[in-house]
Amino acid sequence: MTKYMAIVACVATIGVAAPGFAKTYDCKVDEAGSGDNKGIPPHIIVTDDNGKISVIDGLIQNTIGKPIAAQVETENAKRITYTWTLEQIKGDVSQRSASQIARLVFRLTYQKATGTAIASMKPVGYRNTFRAKGKCTVK
Repeated sequence: MTKYMAIVACVATIGVAAPGFAKTYDCKVDEAGSGDNKGIPPHIIVTDDNGKISVIDGLIQNTIGKPIAAQVETENAKRITYTWTLEQIKGDVSQRSASQIARLVFRLTYQKATGTAIASMKPVGYRNTFRAKGKCTVK
C-alpha cells in the first residue's frame, strides 16, 4: 500500500513540472476524528489532472486495488471540496457475526489558505457521519 501511494505521488509530482499537468493533494488526517472514528483512512491522495480527478487511500487500495474517480463539489478562492463514493463495501457486524454491505460517501475539503483538510464519511442509510481533520501538501 505505501509503495503504491509513493508511486502515485511520484508520478503526480513529475507531472507538476510542466504547465497544465496534475495537481496532487497528499492529505494526512487524524484517525481518531469525531466519535472515535476509524472509518476514514488516515492517508488520502487526490489527483486533479486538468479536471480528471482520482482518489486513492487505504480502503480504496484494499477493496478496489487502484484509484477511483472523484468529483469537485465546490471550488472557490477559499476551498476546494472533492467527493467520491465506494459501493458495495462489506463490513462485519460483531454483535451478530454477520456481514453487511454498505455504500460509503466521502468528502474531503482542502482550505487553500491554511492547508487544512477536513474529511468526512457517511454510510448511506445510517445516521452516522464520521469526521477527521488534518493537513494536505499540494504537489
